Amino acid sequence: MPSTMIHLLCAADYAPEMDPVFCVGCIAPDCIDVREFKDHTHFRDIPTEARPAALRDFARGLDLSDPFLLGTVFHLFADYTWDVGPQKMHRDSYTGEDWFHDYRREITLAGREIYRTNPWCGRILDEMVSLPESAYFSMPEYPAPEIKRFLLHARDSASAEGEAGSVFFTRDLFEKYARNTSDEFARFLEELGREGES
Repeated sequence: MPSTMIHLLCAADYAPEMDPVFCVGCIAPDCIDVREFKDHTHFRDIPTEARPAALRDFARGLDLSDPFLLGTVFHLFADYTWDVGPQKMHRDSYTGEDWFHDYRREITLAGREIYRTNPWCGRILDEMVSLPESAYFSMPEYPAPEIKRFLLHARDSASAEGEAGSVFFTRDLFEKYARNTSDEFARFLEELGREGES
């Protein structure tokens, strides 16, 4: 999965007005700490090729006029495209002994670069943290207090001092990924809408 800041970069590309409730939805699924449950809610406990259909089925059952719910679907969509794209590229090219920790370090460094080079990042994270929990209390899978805790952690992590800029997940890579994912998500929603009309 991509880092919080990569999710927010996708959100900014898809919806430049940056509705803070939509943006909370775009990172809320990562508030889960229990790995097995997180894999289940992210459709990672089924074959990779089955994930798009599972996500379509999930999205059909939601009111996507709710910006929080739309954001959660976008998060899960972006996770899939990241997992089969940039994350797979990193895994396939890694030759060391600890892929997971190297991967986490690289996406953290990419996230800090996004935060430092996009002035809107600090503002939107502050707006997201300032929202009342009632603004995004609509999915039992993602309890509002856990979302709030995760938002505070995400803001602190993105704004932390230290090294920034990933050797692998370069600015060109994650900006191109955000544009492509935004376009693909728009097509995904269009297809869902056509299904609803037939």
